[in-house]
Amino acid sequence: MNNRMLFQKSTVCWDRANSFMDTANYNFGSERVNALISELSSYYHDVTIDTYERFWSSWRGGGMGETGYNDEKNTITSFYSRRYDPAAESMKRALGLTGRRSTLTIKDTAGKGTISVNTITPELKGGTWSGQYFSDYPVTLSAKAEPGYRVTSWETNDGRAYFGESIELYITGDVTVTPVYEESGTIVGDINNDGSFNTADLVMLSSWLLGKTKTVPDWQAGDICYDNKLDSFDLTEMRRLLIGR
Repeated sequence: MNNRMLFQKSTVCWDRANSFMDTANYNFGSERVNALISELSSYYHDVTIDTYERFWSSWRGGGMGETGYNDEKNTITSFYSRRYDPAAESMKRALGLTGRRSTLTIKDTAGKGTISVNTITPELKGGTWSGQYFSDYPVTLSAKAEPGYRVTSWETNDGRAYFGESIELYITGDVTVTPVYEESGTIVGDINNDGSFNTADLVMLSSWLLGKTKTVPDWQAGDICYDNKLDSFDLTEMRRLLIGR
């Protein structure tokens, strides 16, 4: 087996391929790009036309200047609207991928958690987000449920179900994936088990982490990071939740 074949089978290639597509899906999404171009165009419009009219007398001024400015804006918009496909195919050739590129759509109209796709946390406008990935490597989907809920599974539009808060899914064709939530039955953060989540729980967890308290009544309620352990990360998250109230 040659070095190229070894690379294609490595986790490094997997990480690079998915990270590249994460970046492409985020940076070249038409809504985001067009909104950013419009924002920058509005900001620089007047000063750009004024500068050209003052220092480049041969440049089209007045109404023609406006037309020229819009032409340049349209050129930039057109470039980015066509950039995604060549960039993705170039990466495919560079990494020696052989799989198919298909569209993954996340649908989460319940809005009871935060969804992550590999390295990005996409904004689900209207409860949906779409991006493309190659079938060579699985995509990692994760959900961090809001307090009082947990993710039990992920369902696809073709009837498949995957269980767990984090799953790996090969995108072999266009697919829509929906996280399924349920009430946890536990008051998140209520480690002293008094029926409410407040600063007393924060104090108890801090004391336990420092070794001043030997036990906590309900350690699972304090596992806010859902990694089956209590640590300083849970304390930080607990503090964030209390501040955000």
